[in-house]
Amino acid sequence: MQNARVVEQRAHLILGGGLHRDEMMALNTDWVLQQNPGAKMVLWAHNYHVSRLPVAQSSHLSRWYGKDYVVLGFSFAEGMYSAVDQSVGRLRSDNVAVPPVLGSAEYVFRSTGLPRFILDLRKATAGNGGAWLLGLNETRELGAVAGDGYAVRELPALCDALIYFDQTTPSVLLSFN
Repeated sequence: MQNARVVEQRAHLILGGGLHRDEMMALNTDWVLQQNPGAKMVLWAHNYHVSRLPVAQSSHLSRWYGKDYVVLGFSFAEGMYSAVDQSVGRLRSDNVAVPPVLGSAEYVFRSTGLPRFILDLRKATAGNGGAWLLGLNETRELGAVAGDGYAVRELPALCDALIYFDQTTPSVLLSFN
């Protein structure tokens, strides 16, 4: 039955009707959890999908699961990554991310000199040096398609904690010949 629901969801997307894609992803995630009462799950997706932005997948999951749902975002300064290169129309693992834009969250994170860390955004207050975190910040917006764009976001509104890496390396692509 669930497979049929997924086919129906895809048809609605193609026809331009029905639920929003992220709501469908949330419903499918919820279905998996309902099949395994008491189980815990790690959901790995693009920062937008796991963010609490309105209509993002996690906005629904946060509403349904409350404090039982914790969002971890990822951030990095530079390195290589795997993504679709639109100029060749395929997934590549040799895309290069340029150093962070001056003043961006990644620029500030890099200035700490730490190669990697986890920042608990739930503890950010204006009084403990976190005032800049509570405001709007430019942050790297990188997804399935190669590119180096930025978006202006309130980091604590996106996720509970942020995992930062100064350097990133690409995933290893498997070849099925």
